[in-house]
Amino acid sequence: MSHEPLSAEDATLLFVSDPEAQLQIGAVCFFEAAPLRDEVGNLRLDAIRAHVDARLDQSPRFRKRLASIPFDAGRPMWLDDDHFHIAHHVMASTLPEPGGEAELRRFVGELLSEPLDWSRPLWDAWFVEGVDDDRVAFVLRVHHVLADGLSLFDAAMLLMDLEPRDDPDVGAPWKPEPSPGNDRLLAEALMARARRQGEIAVGAVRPLASLLDPRRVPGVVRSVADTVAGAMRGGVETAPPMPLNGRVGPHRDVLWAAMSMPDLMSVKRAHGTTLNDVVLTVVTGALRRHLGDEVSAELADQPPRVLVPVGSVGGDDSGAGNSFSALVAELPVATADPLERLAEVHAEMVRRKQGGGSSMVSSLFSVVDVVPPLLLRRLGPLALSRQPFANLAVTNIPGSPLPMYLLGSQLQAVHPFITGVGNIALIIGVLSYGEELGVGLTVDPEVIDDPDGFLAHLEASAAELVAQAAPARRTAEQ
Repeated sequence: MSHEPLSAEDATLLFVSDPEAQLQIGAVCFFEAAPLRDEVGNLRLDAIRAHVDARLDQSPRFRKRLASIPFDAGRPMWLDDDHFHIAHHVMASTLPEPGGEAELRRFVGELLSEPLDWSRPLWDAWFVEGVDDDRVAFVLRVHHVLADGLSLFDAAMLLMDLEPRDDPDVGAPWKPEPSPGNDRLLAEALMARARRQGEIAVGAVRPLASLLDPRRVPGVVRSVADTVAGAMRGGVETAPPMPLNGRVGPHRDVLWAAMSMPDLMSVKRAHGTTLNDVVLTVVTGALRRHLGDEVSAELADQPPRVLVPVGSVGGDDSGAGNSFSALVAELPVATADPLERLAEVHAEMVRRKQGGGSSMVSSLFSVVDVVPPLLLRRLGPLALSRQPFANLAVTNIPGSPLPMYLLGSQLQAVHPFITGVGNIALIIGVLSYGEELGVGLTVDPEVIDDPDGFLAHLEASAAELVAQAAPARRTAEQ
């Protein structure tokens, strides 16, 4: 099909997000440099572009642009970009002197502070030299409406191979499908909207059925918020006021680190939890260190709350897309012992998953089918900037245990990033690759103080948990 509408979840997220603070996801990666350079030491940019262009046949969404429906009458449409050129999306840069990871961090922060071009497919990829002689950085970013973390990882993996191959793929010339005119887009959008509203009216999406009454439209945002809160544990729960929360603006800072996968997996096995439980426990310990023991103890009755995507199944046949499933869980920062924290986090996650809150969140994202987009654009950013339900977000993406290669160059490390939205100014992404768990910390630097200190707290919290779990691990191995 030459055109297709945004999913309800993506359209709602697009309409309610502040246009000055794009919701972008991606990764900072490192490749070995030599295979990506030619005989005189220059980056093989033409070969890289040809290879990526050929592999995009497996991810057709990455050649589509987003088109609005006249009068905002329906969800925006994905249309083939009839001016698509790979050079607009795969680019190269060299860090200014002195180079190194500090300059790379500045480059990534400035890149994520700039919006993607709405007139083109919403992604770009940068090969960055100047980190050091042995590595080339690769920075991939996409707008969240194009892909979620798992489907983006799947699409990125399609660019690479399990064995080193020096020669690029060569694809057939791509021909875009003709774009329909505005009249056809408008007519299709109106018919689709009417059909979906009919389904809602007969109970196909029961959590939203009551919102069809036009008299209730001005109160939709509050109704949605109340339903989300009630879905979490049968009552209204709110996050405590914390300096982590503030209206997210356009500026970004990204930090990265790595943790030992064997060490964290040993904790998981010894204590019968999930890797996600271990990650959340590490985050809880870092937050406790960040707040201090006294403040953390005061949060025993109202712990900080984290938004956690769960149960994602990746994208659709286009090689992209989102699968919204998320819950909000409490982080027991008042608990001093790291192993007790792990047990409490595990019990909390089991309880939340059994409570059905994640499926309710998914249904509520379909609000775009019953509320005029113009109203969502006006009220949504304000509502998100004041949401009281989560202090931060943590996303854990399963990666590849096997080495991956791009034109013969081995991928050495992957650090995911997810930019903040609303008033969630701190988001932690983790992705497993080989023997490492790559960590990416993305913040709004105008809201979050001392992100370097928080990253250090994450590393110290992981080391503490691994050390405390060592006796149980040795017992389990005996």
